[in-house]
Amino acid sequence: MQQLQLLCDHVIINANSGYDFCMWKSALKGIDYTLYDEIVLANSSVYGPIATLEPIFDHMNNELCDFWGITENFNIEPHIQSYFLVFKKRVILSNAFDEFWNSVLPYSNKRMVIMSYEVGLSQWLIGSGFEMGVYCGFDRLKYFLNQNKIKMKVKSNPSVRFAVELLKIGSPFLKREPIKKKSIDMKSIVHILRENSYPVEFIDEYDWKDENRCPVCGSTGKLYYKKTKDRLNLYNVGRYNYYSCSNAKCRVLWLHPPLSFEQIKSTYKNYYTHECSSSEYLVANNTIFNCLTKYVNFINKTLQLHKKRKSFYLHGLDKIRPGKLLEIGCGSGDRLVSLKEIGWEVAGQEVDPKLFAPLRQKGINVIEGDIISSDLEDNQFDAILLSHVIEHVSNIKELLVECRRLLKPGGGLYVSTPNARSLTHLIFGKNWRGLEAPRHFVVFTPTALKLILTASGFNVIQNKTVALNTEIFVMHSLDILVDKWTDTRSAHRLGRELLPVTSQMVGYIINMLTGKGGDECFAIATKRTD
Repeated sequence: MQQLQLLCDHVIINANSGYDFCMWKSALKGIDYTLYDEIVLANSSVYGPIATLEPIFDHMNNELCDFWGITENFNIEPHIQSYFLVFKKRVILSNAFDEFWNSVLPYSNKRMVIMSYEVGLSQWLIGSGFEMGVYCGFDRLKYFLNQNKIKMKVKSNPSVRFAVELLKIGSPFLKREPIKKKSIDMKSIVHILRENSYPVEFIDEYDWKDENRCPVCGSTGKLYYKKTKDRLNLYNVGRYNYYSCSNAKCRVLWLHPPLSFEQIKSTYKNYYTHECSSSEYLVANNTIFNCLTKYVNFINKTLQLHKKRKSFYLHGLDKIRPGKLLEIGCGSGDRLVSLKEIGWEVAGQEVDPKLFAPLRQKGINVIEGDIISSDLEDNQFDAILLSHVIEHVSNIKELLVECRRLLKPGGGLYVSTPNARSLTHLIFGKNWRGLEAPRHFVVFTPTALKLILTASGFNVIQNKTVALNTEIFVMHSLDILVDKWTDTRSAHRLGRELLPVTSQMVGYIINMLTGKGGDECFAIATKRTD
C-alpha cells in the first residue's frame, strides 16, 4: 500500500465485488475524468508491460479510432478484451461513456460481467458512433499464424490461445491463465522477456528453476564454470556462470542466468566480426623466426593447411555448384565477397545498423534485423550459412526452424561452432578462447549439434570436428591465461609463435586420426521434407 501511494495520486481499496468493471466505476467516480486526454483501464489478468508502451500509444494515436485495446475477441460479439482499454477525449466527453458507467451493477457471475460489460462496452460505444481500434488485431495475428502454419478459429480467445504468438508480434502483455494451466512453453518466450529486461521472477505461477535446463535436450545440469569473466572486453566487469548438461549424449555448456537485451547489446560494442579483416594468413619474416618459418612452411607443405583452412573458411561452399546463398550473422561480409567471386548469389543478414551501408557497398543484398521476424518467402535459398552464430543466440531452435523454412527442398545448412569437447578446451579450461563469456550462450558438442539439427527438421549428412584453426584458439587462450585478456583483432597467422603452431600440427594430426577433439564442430544438414 505504501509503495502504491508513492507512485499514485489516488489509491482506492475495495472488495472485488462486481469484478473489474465495478472497481473501475468506483475509481472513475472519485475523479473528474473529463479533465484527462486519455483514460487507461487495466487489470491484473496479465503480466506486463513486457515492452515499453510508448511506441504503441504513438501508433494508436495516429489511428482513426476513439477507443482501443491490444487484442479483440469475436466470441459472442466483436469486442476489445478488457485487460487493457484506452479511451480518447471524444469518448471521455460523451454522454454514452457516462451512461455506460452509471449502468454498471455488481454482478457476481463472471459470465454476466463479460457479456454485459466487456462485450457490452465495445458494442455500446460502436452503436454510439465511435470507432474501435486494436493494436494486435485479427488480421495481424492471422497473417503471423498463416506464416507459421498455425490454425486459428475465429471464436478462439486470442490472448489465451495465442499468448506466445501475440508476444512475438509485439503485444506488451502476457495472459496469466495459460501460464497457470501450463498450456504454453515458457522456454519459448523467456528470451523475449529477457530481451525486454522484464523481471521473470514476477511471473510467480512458473517455477523458474525449470528454466535452467539444457537448451538442447532439456536435461538438468550442474555448475561447471563459476563467475567467469569477459576476456575480450576490459570494460565489462560482469561475472557469468556456465552449466554442463548431465546427458552423456549432449554435454553442452550453457550460460545461466541469461542476459537481458541491454546487457547483450553492451557486450557487442566494437566486436571483432564487425570489422574488415584479411583472409590471408601471415608468416613472420623476422630473422629471429627464420628457423620457425622453415618449420611452418614444412608443415604447411606437408599438411596443406593454408589450402584446407581457406576452404573451411568458405565452409566447403567452394566445392559445390553455386546457387542462392544466405549467411546469417555475416558481420563485415568478407566471406560473402569471396563466395560471390566464385559464382554464388549472396545475401547477408545482420542486426547492427552500422554494417548495413558497408555491406551494400560490397554488393551484398542485406537483410536487416532479426531473421526470425523477417518476412522472407519460403523455399528460396540453396544454402544457408551459420558460421559461429548459433552459440550467440538464445532461441536456437526457432532460428533453425526458420532456416528450414527459407531453404529450398534439399537445400543445405552449413554450421560451424566451437567444440566444448575439444582438446584445447580440456587444456585451457575457463581460459579457452571458445568459451567467450558472456556472448556464447551455448557451447556445443558434435552430438548436441546433431541432436538439435535433427529435432529442427534436418537430415544431418556430415557432422565432425575440425582442427584447422587450433593455432588461433591456442594463441588467444594463451593470451587469456597469461594476460587475462586477448585482442581478437589480431591477424590470423600461421607460424608466428612456436607453441601455437606446434599445437596446430598436433591437433590436426590427432583429429585426422581420431575424428575427435577438433576446436570446432562442423555440420552439413539438408532440409527434411517429411
